[in-house]
Amino acid sequence: MINFVLLAFSACLLIYIDASAYTEAILLAAVIVAIISNRSSVNGLHLALILLFIISVETMIQASQVLVPSGDMLNVWKNTIIYSTYLVFDLIALITMMLRPAISRTILPDRKAEIYMTPSEILLISVYVLFIGINLLALGENFIRNLEHLGISEDFAKQFWSWDWIYYSYPTMKRVVIAIQLFSIFMLIKEPRHKELKVA
Repeated sequence: MINFVLLAFSACLLIYIDASAYTEAILLAAVIVAIISNRSSVNGLHLALILLFIISVETMIQASQVLVPSGDMLNVWKNTIIYSTYLVFDLIALITMMLRPAISRTILPDRKAEIYMTPSEILLISVYVLFIGINLLALGENFIRNLEHLGISEDFAKQFWSWDWIYYSYPTMKRVVIAIQLFSIFMLIKEPRHKELKVA
């Protein structure tokens, strides 16, 4: 029941907050709480530190607007830069998440027996798979909607000019996945407490 409440709270909080700065601040605050609550857990601590790095870098990229090209570049190429950068970033994040147990074993070889993939980690991997899927869809639609800029005749390309569902749904879809990401972080915060209860 508590997991459903947390998921609903995450969704309401982030789906309806249409401001990147607030969203990133909430995520960073949750990750910091996760770091504190997992300070005695190798798996949770390393996972939370990786999340802190990933979210901090993404926040700096968005705040600096480095992905917004200046000049008279066509929108098709501006969107390509934005979607491609997020796609590469999410791929790196996904690979890092998947390799987290191996990274932890390399850093702490004497504690290998304690290192494993946690439930929240599995959910976070799914989150980045969803991010990658959304960016691939957005990138694909961007090219299909602008075929005339890719050497295709305008007569053929114009039938796809109305293909903009992903373009206009992109922020909402991202917020839905970010809500699941926040839920995953809440799970990470709870995991040490569940472990203590099982031991007791």
